[in-house]
Amino acid sequence: MKLQLKILLPIIGLFMLFMGLSGYLAYRQTAESLRASLIDNMEGEASAMVRAINDLADTSVQNIVRTADNEAVLRFFANAGDMGNPESLAAVTATLKRLEASYPGFDRITLLDTEGKVVATSRPELSKIGDKFDDRNYFKEAIKGNAFLAQPFFSRVVKKTVMAASSPIKINNNIAGVVYATMDLDPFFNAFVGPIKVGEKGFAYIINSDGLVVMAKNTDWLFNKDLPAVSSYKAWVAAKQDGAVELTGNDGREVVVYHKTEPGSGLTAIIRAETDDVYSGLYTLRRTSIIIILCSILVGSLLVFLVVRPVVRSLNKGVVFAGEIAAGHLDGTLDVRRNDEIGKLADALRTIPASLKEIIHEYKNLEEKIEKGELNAAGDEARFSGDFAMLIRGTNGILSRYRTVLENIPSPVIMLGKDLQATYLNKVARELAGEDYKGKTCQQLFGREDYFTATCGLKKAVETKRPGRGETVAHPQGKTMDVGYFSIPMLDEKGNLLSVLQLITDLTAIKSTQRTIMEVANRAMDISNRVAAASEELSAQVEQVNRGTAVQRDRVNSTATAMEEMNSTVLEVARSAGDAREQAENTQGKAREGSALVTQLITSISQVSTVSQELAENIKSLGTQTEAIGSVMGVISDIADQTNLLALNAAIEAARAGEAGRGFAVVADEVRKLAEKTMSATSEVGSSITGIQTATSQNIQRFSQAATLVAKSSELATTSGQALDQILAFAEHSAAVVSSIATAAEEQSATSEEINRSVEEIHRIAGDTASGMEEANVAVRSLAELATELNSLLDKLKA
Repeated sequence: MKLQLKILLPIIGLFMLFMGLSGYLAYRQTAESLRASLIDNMEGEASAMVRAINDLADTSVQNIVRTADNEAVLRFFANAGDMGNPESLAAVTATLKRLEASYPGFDRITLLDTEGKVVATSRPELSKIGDKFDDRNYFKEAIKGNAFLAQPFFSRVVKKTVMAASSPIKINNNIAGVVYATMDLDPFFNAFVGPIKVGEKGFAYIINSDGLVVMAKNTDWLFNKDLPAVSSYKAWVAAKQDGAVELTGNDGREVVVYHKTEPGSGLTAIIRAETDDVYSGLYTLRRTSIIIILCSILVGSLLVFLVVRPVVRSLNKGVVFAGEIAAGHLDGTLDVRRNDEIGKLADALRTIPASLKEIIHEYKNLEEKIEKGELNAAGDEARFSGDFAMLIRGTNGILSRYRTVLENIPSPVIMLGKDLQATYLNKVARELAGEDYKGKTCQQLFGREDYFTATCGLKKAVETKRPGRGETVAHPQGKTMDVGYFSIPMLDEKGNLLSVLQLITDLTAIKSTQRTIMEVANRAMDISNRVAAASEELSAQVEQVNRGTAVQRDRVNSTATAMEEMNSTVLEVARSAGDAREQAENTQGKAREGSALVTQLITSISQVSTVSQELAENIKSLGTQTEAIGSVMGVISDIADQTNLLALNAAIEAARAGEAGRGFAVVADEVRKLAEKTMSATSEVGSSITGIQTATSQNIQRFSQAATLVAKSSELATTSGQALDQILAFAEHSAAVVSSIATAAEEQSATSEEINRSVEEIHRIAGDTASGMEEANVAVRSLAELATELNSLLDKLKA
């Protein structure tokens, strides 16, 4: 075989292979691009339908809730007894018709009582008064107290597919009935579903959460459980994943469908395209490409065979290879093996895609690490040289600068991988959680109490794929902190979770300040209550002392009266003794008895004098104690004045602090009011003690007068004794006079006994007075301690 044939045949063969492979790859790439474009278009249409469904659901629920809160509707249910009144029914029916006209989409609004019976409707020709709807899910849900949107269903009233929204009607927080409205879905279908076309034969339809078709151009599909694709529909709904699927359609044709679920209503939008329809142009392209490739192979082979020489053929291969590299296709091959300059050129060209692949591979690895949250990742500069190494070095420099910014943020910053394990912590976060953080969760690093609970912001961010906030108590390395955090999910272009960035704020100082203010306010209120109780107790004790003093004054008056009666009796005895001196011989025995009685009387009067003097001393001591209590009350009054002044200063400082000091100003104002109440109570207690001091002073004066009368009675009794001694020497009186003397002596004895009882009662009352004043003194000391505690509390507030 000639050399030319040896060169031409392989080149022609390679050319044929290249053309065939190029045609195949071109067809595959076109097919994939066409399918991707088709899926994108279908996804866009499905997303638009889902948005329309969401808008319909939200608007319907909002409008039915507004209807439930309508004043006329509430008034109708509030007057339940008048529901059957034609005027009341006509008024609420007019209101319902007006609301139906004002809310787009509503074609009927109906009011039901708690048993599900129709009591009013905007369309009496469709729903009659008394019809029961208690078996409908929209009634069952609304009567529980929840606004509800029912999925599309076939209405037995209007004989078409409708949706229903319902809401409870509440009177004074009690459910009085239910309002529901139905929406005719034909306008929605005509506006958002019917116009959608994919290719020549593609269309859109909607299924519910049970996998049944609820809106479609083909009415035979509606609520048909026997459709071939129902099982596939149910599987999509159960999987809760949107996407494109190729399957056999309900009409037996091969189709491509894209399904997307609206989570609020549970409805799924489906866009369908027939494979033969959308790929018909691709099939034509395939046939044309095959013809062109065959013709190109024949023509190229002929030209190469007739014109191209080995060198030209080699150069052409090199040019084609270089063109693929320039276009970004690095998987091509250059089959040129020569020892001359062309061979070296081929060798140089073959090294280019290898170097580019290494660079691309390095960047892909770096990109994957960063997407996973490994912010400390860097490219391997040592693997490359020249400008390639400089490119990697520049990329590493940019990443380093970003890391420096994160490191210097004064708040903790955490990066979590898609498995929610830590991949990066900045400096502040490492100081809290430690350096060993790789592969640990937030719960393991910070001991967050709300980790993946219902209030966890991280859980919300992962589930909703939207930023989530949260506040909780954390325990990093045994510490306890109040923290707030903001979780930001990082998603790929398909919405899949790649990593989560968390920004943490230390709220410990703020929470502590809030708790301190609340504690101070509670303690101030407790002190106020205790001061009020102590003041009431002190007032009761003072009132009791006043009553004792009044009784004591009455008993002293009684004692003075008894002393006067006894003095009169003694004088009468003396006169009788003078008349009976001539009869003394016959009455010596009785005279001796009278002498003994007078002796006892003198002893008793002496004892009365002694007790009266002691009682006077006790009452003087009581006066001294009440003066001391007055001094203590003066000190309490001074403390209250100082407390009031401190509260005023605290209010001024809070006013200077502006909004941040508003709560502190409220506490200071309450303390000032408490101080004013303390001053008022102290003033009242002072007035009561002044009254006690006045009454005690008057008692001292009256006891001094009583002591003087007792002394005079003692002198008179002594004189009576001397007269009785003379009676014993000269008694010669008649029996009548002696009887008179005996009667007077008996009256004298009774009077003495009354004096003894009065003096004993006075002594008891004086003891009760002393005890009451002691209790009053304890209450005053309690007031003083409470005032001191209140003063300390105010000092704490000032600090």
